[in-house]
Amino acid sequence: MFCNGKPFLVTLSRNILFQTLQSFHRISKVDKKSNRITYQRGKRDIVAGINKVLRIYGGRGINIENVHADNEFAKIRDDINSNLICCAANEHVERIERRIRLIKERNRCYWVNLPYTKAPKVMIDENLFDINEWLNAYPKKNGISRTYSPAATVQGKGPVNVDTLTVTFGAYCEVYKETKNDSTPRTESAIALRPCNNEGGYFFMSLRTGRRFRSFQWSELAIPEWVINRVREIADNEHAPKLDAEGCPVFQIDQDVF
Repeated sequence: MFCNGKPFLVTLSRNILFQTLQSFHRISKVDKKSNRITYQRGKRDIVAGINKVLRIYGGRGINIENVHADNEFAKIRDDINSNLICCAANEHVERIERRIRLIKERNRCYWVNLPYTKAPKVMIDENLFDINEWLNAYPKKNGISRTYSPAATVQGKGPVNVDTLTVTFGAYCEVYKETKNDSTPRTESAIALRPCNNEGGYFFMSLRTGRRFRSFQWSELAIPEWVINRVREIADNEHAPKLDAEGCPVFQIDQDVF
């Protein structure tokens, strides 16, 4: 799938309903006139992504016999450790199409009330990774177990400690850093991204550098205009496209749209 023009590899097991999501980061071309970025997702990238997923299942003793994919994946047929079954040209795997629609709906729930008009790549990525974690976190009625979640079945993860969920995605926070005996600021202005563990730690995007970091202590504040402008400035430096009219990322399945 594509989110704001950036490609993501989505997989979903038929019975366990365990979902994976991977982001492609390598940039092949930047068109400054149209502010459009083309990302590399060649044969090597796709093979590495699929085999990574197969290793996750294999680590729990689960053997994946068949991989269903659209016609774009035909070029990797001889390079993955499973039998590849491709659908016809201009078709997609239906359960993946439905899952992408579900991801889009969850994504819009996060973004629609935020004031940002553009978003840096780290905000797009981390929000999608968070959605992926939540979709795996609870048992499924139509899965193989109503007791164990897909994440527990495949990754051995325990239940989510909801008491540690104390800040929402996109919130502006002053994050406390280690104290030094000099004039160095004791806080970092940042945007909350997602939990980094099950003990109250979170990932944040620094408004100074645009990079991700983690912390366990912060104060959430109202979002002022300078924060909105700074987020847009970071996104502009990355040639990020605009969000849609409702302030949400744009999703597509077909690559020729971008």
